[in-house]
Amino acid sequence: MKLNLLKKLLSVTLITIFLLGFNVIPADANGCYTVTSGVLSSGSSCTGDVVIDNSVTSIGISAFENNSRITSVTIGNSVTTIGDHAFEDNTSLTSVTIGSSVTTIGYSAFYYSSLTSVTIPNSVTEIGDSAFQDNYLLASVTIGSSVTTIGAYAFEYSALTSVTIPNSVTTIGQGAFADSALASVTFLGNAPTTVGANAFIDIADGAKANVAYNATGFPAQGGLWNGLIVTYGSAPSEDSDSSSPSVITPVVEEAPDAVFNLKNKKYLSKYAMKIELRKNRSFKRNPEDLYKYEIFKSSKKTCTIIGNYVTRLKKTGTCDFYATRTTAKGKKYKYWVQINYTK
Repeated sequence: MKLNLLKKLLSVTLITIFLLGFNVIPADANGCYTVTSGVLSSGSSCTGDVVIDNSVTSIGISAFENNSRITSVTIGNSVTTIGDHAFEDNTSLTSVTIGSSVTTIGYSAFYYSSLTSVTIPNSVTEIGDSAFQDNYLLASVTIGSSVTTIGAYAFEYSALTSVTIPNSVTTIGQGAFADSALASVTFLGNAPTTVGANAFIDIADGAKANVAYNATGFPAQGGLWNGLIVTYGSAPSEDSDSSSPSVITPVVEEAPDAVFNLKNKKYLSKYAMKIELRKNRSFKRNPEDLYKYEIFKSSKKTCTIIGNYVTRLKKTGTCDFYATRTTAKGKKYKYWVQINYTK
């Protein structure tokens, strides 16, 4: 009898060791999904609210695809990748919390779900093609500050009325926001270098691209950029007294704070700029004010700063840069200076 009991215990022990060797364990209390070497491979039996715990480092391809019984998902902070089709066709899925370590949201990861809002954390660098396509109820999205690529059709057929594109984004794929209710797109940086065809087609009439006064890559005020009407923000407002306690909230302003049209002249002194800025902005002359100059990225082939002068690198072209003024009381004001070089 004791021998048989020992044999049974030995068998159970060996089976346990074998399973652990392959790292296959039920990851939640109900055992509705399995994890193999950190990859969540299947959650077909999951229902209701699903919490993906810290045993998972990656959600595998099609792991929850076609599961219409899941209503919400919380993805743990250990997960780095949400695989292709991971939650595709989850028609009852209305809520998702994406962990702070996810870097990639795969192709069609949440395609045809019922999400109403989503926050993409700052850890994410890539939103895959069709990632949130056909989420007809998706009315709010927050895109993290590290995203560089918004894939093709990523948010096509959504209920979005506005979206903010962080300055990290360099690529927006074709049809990314097409067939949505978008009326306002705010860009926190320069124009993305690559924008696919019809990225903003069939959205709200008169939809605007709201951009910073010093953003590059966009046309002039009122011009069209990929079907969006460009509206520039303001340069810093004038300050009537360098002892002002705060910077006045900017108003819409299209023009630079100071413009110099130089013909056959190779350089412009910083002193001349200070005089022009003081004249235009009506602030008190104060020898203790400090100035720092920063050339726009797009102008670095046109001009450069050497000592107390801005020197041209090309005979013609436009040089744009910031002059940041710091008063004796530590208040900072940023001005936009433009130099137009002609032969």
